[in-house]
This record gives sequence, structure tokens and C-alpha cells, in this order.
Amino acid sequence: MPEQLKGLTDNDIVKLQRLLDDHGNGTLFSRPQFSLPITRESGHIFATAYNTIPAAASDLEPGKGEVKVLKHLVETDPAGKLQQTGEIIKVYNPASKAYNDGDIVILQREARDGQYWIIPQGGGTDVIHFELMEDLTIGSSAKAMVLKLSEIDVWIDNAGDRVQVADWYQSPGMWAGKIGYRGLAIPRGNDYTDPGESESESDDTTRVQYDVVWMERIASWIVFRAYEQIDPDTNTFRAYVFDYDHQGIDPREEGEDTVIIRAPFSSFQDVVVDAYGHALYHHVDGEYQVISVDRVALFATAELNGACCGSGTPSIDQFTVVVHGQYWMPPPGFPITVATNPRGHAGADGAKVLLMRSGLKNSPGDNFDWNWEIVDIQKVTRTCIVEQRINTDGDLECKTATIYGEACAGVSDWTLQIEGTNC
Repeated sequence: MPEQLKGLTDNDIVKLQRLLDDHGNGTLFSRPQFSLPITRESGHIFATAYNTIPAAASDLEPGKGEVKVLKHLVETDPAGKLQQTGEIIKVYNPASKAYNDGDIVILQREARDGQYWIIPQGGGTDVIHFELMEDLTIGSSAKAMVLKLSEIDVWIDNAGDRVQVADWYQSPGMWAGKIGYRGLAIPRGNDYTDPGESESESDDTTRVQYDVVWMERIASWIVFRAYEQIDPDTNTFRAYVFDYDHQGIDPREEGEDTVIIRAPFSSFQDVVVDAYGHALYHHVDGEYQVISVDRVALFATAELNGACCGSGTPSIDQFTVVVHGQYWMPPPGFPITVATNPRGHAGADGAKVLLMRSGLKNSPGDNFDWNWEIVDIQKVTRTCIVEQRINTDGDLECKTATIYGEACAGVSDWTLQIEGTNC
């Protein structure tokens, strides 16, 4: 047994067991009360550092060093001692922690290039429970309190122990949370310096830095009911949270009934009060964004309240929206009593009209208005003479056709066209 391993106690074995639990498949190392997963058969190698292995300088510059492979010789070592094979392997260290001669490490072989990498370990007992004391934005770090389990099974502040927890995942990151969110973290191996409020170092504080393994997050989706009409300049509105996924945290701040939601596209300008919808949380932007929502109807029907003779803003009655999928909600100012007629339609008093919604903003700063344009109107039926002739008997004959068209008045009285004389 190598000199540096002679002091290995049962407590060390327990710690190693916890350290390796996430990586083991087979068991070759055993004592009556302990069992350790090992090495090559599980895809990992158990080894000791050979001289010092430096920490990684950055994500792109891992530390480089050598290790001696460990194994358990079942035939000659029934008591379960660790033995070195003498085989030396070159390894890469991606962690910000250096390893000294004799430190026990776990290796994994990279399938693409066959190189061996040290699996960074926090150690089973080094995993902490924490609670954020600052908002954690994705890809950054925040101050947190370490929690401990009280005698009545309640997680409480661990005697004022403060650490810095970081989202260490690749850009843009993985974890974000608000004050009070809880999670698990493992030590990074270095300290964090909080610069304080002054420019001098007199109020700087240092905290041990941890990497987030898992933590609570805000609800990933919500079902909402709009509290107000959307602001067409900012594309945002406040909404009641009707439901959420219940795997994340309720997004409502204490004492608040609503949250702010943003519509990512300008086409959502027609979100009005009481519209129901579905929004997803955007972790980088830190906001809920509309995925689907009830919309104001695109079309409606009405009746003319007075004749419409090709121009102006005719009065209307009996405004009724035409339901089409998510476009079903009545517009603000309902019921609508005035329409526009840019296409020059004509109709008599009481004629039915088809209206189309228009007038939304094209860009911030444009005037915003709800217009209902007449796009079609009830037709009238007329039988018209299209051809006349005098036959061989001297009779006047004609051909007629039934015409459907627009008219703002009925058929007129008889009017004199040609004055007849006796022949």
C-alpha cells in the first residue's frame, strides 16, 4: 500500500463512498461494512495525484498533470486495502482547484480523443443547502446564507454562515432566482471578494464561493388574465396569475396580485382587459412573454343607423363580433356605434354591414385607434331592362335581368322621361 494511503480511515472510506456514489456501477473494493465503486469497469478510474496537478487557468486552459492508478487486489488483499498498480496516466484538470501529491481523484476518459479528465468533486459532506440573500441573474453569482436542519426538521440559518453561489454553466447560463429561493451547491475551491460600496478595500468582504448544482426557479409558465389593456409603446401589460406550473415558484411578489407580461411581437397590440393567455418565462430577459392570448375580434356585423351614400362615418347599431378562434373578444368602447367607410360602400337605413378591425399602431409614436371599416354591405335586388325592341306587330318588347347591388335609397316615384303625343 502506498505510504500516502496508510492513514485511510473508515470515515475516509465513507467520504469516498459518498464522493463516488454518483459515478459507480460495479463494486470491486469492499469491506464488511463498506462498498466502493471502482474504476475501469464503470468507465471511471480511481487514482492518486502524482506530484501537484495545477488548477485550470480558465475554461479553455485546463490544468495538466499525472496520476497513479489505484485498484483492489481481491486475491492478495481480502481486507480491502487500496493498492497502486504503478501505472501513470496523464490527465487534464478542468476544476479551479489544484490537487496535491497523494490526493485521491476520479478520472473519466473522453470518448472522442481518449484523454483522461479529472471529474471535479465537491465531496459528499461539502454539498450545502443555501437560500439567496440577493437576486441571482442567469450566468452570475449572488450572496446566500447556508442553511442547516433544525431539531424540528426546519431549515434555518446556519449561524450567520454566508457564501457566494454562482451559476457556472456555459453562456448564457442555467440558474436564476430571487431573494429567498433555495438550492444546493458544491465548493468551487476559491473565494469571492465583495468590493463593498466605497472605492477603497476597507469595506471589502470575502466569502467562500460555491457552484449551484440545483435550485428553485420561478414558474416556467403561467396562465394569466389581463388586468389592463396592453401599452402599445412598450408592448407590456399587467395580468392576474390564474395558474402556474407548480414546479417553479409563484411569480407574484409578496402583496401583489399581478405580474408584468410582455408581448414579444407588435402584432399583440389587441390584448385587452380580461383576456386569458399563456406566457413562458424568459430567463435571460427576466420576464414573462406571451405565447398565446385571447384577441379582439377581427370582424363584426352591424346595421346602418341611417342611409350611407358612399362616404363619411355612418352610424351603426347591433354591433356583434364574429368569433374566429382566439379572435373573439369585444373591442374597447363596446358597443361600437360609428364605422368608417373608406371604400365608398352604399346602403339604406337598416342595411346589414360587415366590419373589419383596423387602426392599430405601425410603430411606437403612431396614433393608436380602434377603427371598424365597412368592407361589405347588404345588397338590394333590382330587375332592370337591359334590351328593348319593337316587333313586327308593332309591340314594344324588352329583356330584363335581376341585379344585386348597393343602394342608399329605395326605388323612386315615376318620373317623366319622354313626353308622348298622339300620332
